Amino acid sequence: MQIEYGELNFERIDAYFRCPRPEPLIERLTELIEGKSKSKGVVVKLYLEDFKEFNETFGFQFGEMFLQKIARYLISLKDADVYRTAGVEFIIIFDKLKYGAPILDEISKRFESGWSIEGLDCICSINLAAITHPGKSNSAKEMLEQLGYAISESAKLGPNRYCFFDEALQLKLYRRNSIAGFLSKAIDNGLMEMRYRPAYNVKEGRFTHADSYMYLLHPEFGRIMAGEFMPIAEETGQIYKISNYAIHKGCELISMLREKNIDFEKISIPISPVQLIQKRFVSDVETALNAAKIPVEKLAFDISENVMASSLASSHSCMNEIVDMGISIILNDFGAGYTGITNILNMPVSMVRLGRFTVWQINNDEKGAALAGGLVNIAKKLKLTVIAEGVETKKQVRLLTKYGCNYLQGFYFAPTLSVEELIGAMQRTDFEPK
Repeated sequence: MQIEYGELNFERIDAYFRCPRPEPLIERLTELIEGKSKSKGVVVKLYLEDFKEFNETFGFQFGEMFLQKIARYLISLKDADVYRTAGVEFIIIFDKLKYGAPILDEISKRFESGWSIEGLDCICSINLAAITHPGKSNSAKEMLEQLGYAISESAKLGPNRYCFFDEALQLKLYRRNSIAGFLSKAIDNGLMEMRYRPAYNVKEGRFTHADSYMYLLHPEFGRIMAGEFMPIAEETGQIYKISNYAIHKGCELISMLREKNIDFEKISIPISPVQLIQKRFVSDVETALNAAKIPVEKLAFDISENVMASSLASSHSCMNEIVDMGISIILNDFGAGYTGITNILNMPVSMVRLGRFTVWQINNDEKGAALAGGLVNIAKKLKLTVIAEGVETKKQVRLLTKYGCNYLQGFYFAPTLSVEELIGAMQRTDFEPK
């Protein structure tokens, strides 16, 4: 998550938590960047990863004692100048430190052990990020943004790990910011490409379903897949406009297929959890359906299982409204492990999609094949239609068909297609797999 650090109140803290004249962090970082300290050092950001759960479990007063203990530990580090926000982030400036790895290793190791607070041993994991000064930052705000990006990268490595903001990360952040800035004008300038992957109907022996894929046509980086730019769109608040665009394009495709008298079942569009919590989402969908003048049952929405695991309560009501309208919901990554069976039973879904990794395992060994077969069997007992994606081999086709998958999808049958190519594929009634 990108944070506007100008709105945060970082306070310099000492061993007694008294700051008669608190030194603003921005001014301190500016001095370092401009080289006024005449020394090289390291700036570290520390984020308490699961402190919210800790606070909810033990209470605010106990949590505050824990924070004070952590702050005193950080202050005790040699030559450490420590700042803390009102939240659970700390900035530690080491003004005379040539190498940051040893101190980061020391801090990480400390947080692997418990903290004794009134006789109770407490553990709280952290994420760490570091950047050298003076170096890759032109301003204090930019340095804090770079540290924030490095923190998000360290979180991907697991608890109590750290990440340096180096040249490789600088290039990644540049790419991320370039994409974020370009997204706002991509739709208006026609630089968002819609493609579709057909799904082979095992029973009918032809393509009767298709899923939409969105690509960003960036002038510097070329075609960018949705898996990269959609999370950026969510972070920057642009996801609703982009996803709404995909829904309108999907409805237009449905209208085109009907005009050509092509017999098909559904076109599915991936939707974001951000859309599900918007009060206007259902009415916006109705607007798209009415504009295209299409039957509602021809439209389906894809929702990822890991998304539902984190936002089930807030989105459940909206999902029910969608289903009541007549739109099908497809649960992606079925069996990936993000959501328990109980939650799946409570979801108003009618179709599930086996993920690529599950399908890929069929080629490896009997256990992988047994897992895929078991998941299909569970879905069938729940009266759910099953789509298998990522199908690339004859063995996968043979076993998935044997297990009872309703649809097969992947490069074995077709890559993503343009609208014109998809129409041609769906018009065929004599398609034979390789």
